[in-house]
Amino acid sequence: MKIKVTIKDRTVEKNLQKIESMLLYEKLSLASISRIQRISHKNFYIMAIRAARGKHDSEDYIKCLKILGNDIIACDNDRLKTQLIRLLNDYINFAPYNGDGKFEFYKKQLKKNILLQLP
Repeated sequence: MKIKVTIKDRTVEKNLQKIESMLLYEKLSLASISRIQRISHKNFYIMAIRAARGKHDSEDYIKCLKILGNDIIACDNDRLKTQLIRLLNDYINFAPYNGDGKFEFYKKQLKKNILLQLP
């Protein structure tokens, strides 16, 4: 199924649903969205992670989590940072890849570096 999406207005706020759909159907990558916009709209992470989970490939799932982790480190707003940490924690704990060697290694590294910041 191909989806053709055109964005006439360039502001992210007016095109949130289009961007989320493009992420979900893998027409747009999470990395191609600016960090400021990703941090401001956590649904971008949710849609990208759902799409990666649908591929049944732990590497794509881990890529999305790495972007989320790096954004957490770069985030200056404590309220947004706490929300993103909770989101990351949820996607780590309820991942379909628990038991996968690559995912378990990544999860161990995350818990040491980022999840210890959880209030």
